[in-house]
Amino acid sequence: MKMNLVKELHKEIDGDNYGMKLYQVGQYEVEVFHTDYASGAVEDDIRVSTVDGCSRYVPKIYYNSEFFGSKAKVFTIQTVSYGDLKPEDFRAYLAAQNEALEVVETLKKELL
Repeated sequence: MKMNLVKELHKEIDGDNYGMKLYQVGQYEVEVFHTDYASGAVEDDIRVSTVDGCSRYVPKIYYNSEFFGSKAKVFTIQTVSYGDLKPEDFRAYLAAQNEALEVVETLKKELL
């Protein structure tokens, strides 16, 4: 799956450099934030959201830079139960879950 760069912004304030890149990956938008502080500290963050009009079965994807107290950077996928589904709805559900897995693999490869 390909990450398509939609927008890129940069700003400097009092020696601190702030940057943001917005990507579209499938039915998701991914905001990547990077800050270089004048003090030498560096801060990174990633936010993932679904695009307007996406399938109702598209799960949320979260980025955790500290996972259960460790410094491991991981993406997690929200799970929910839809109960029983008609076969066509179940196919749509599976397609959305598989897309989320593909997106997470792409994000891990490109961003971590």
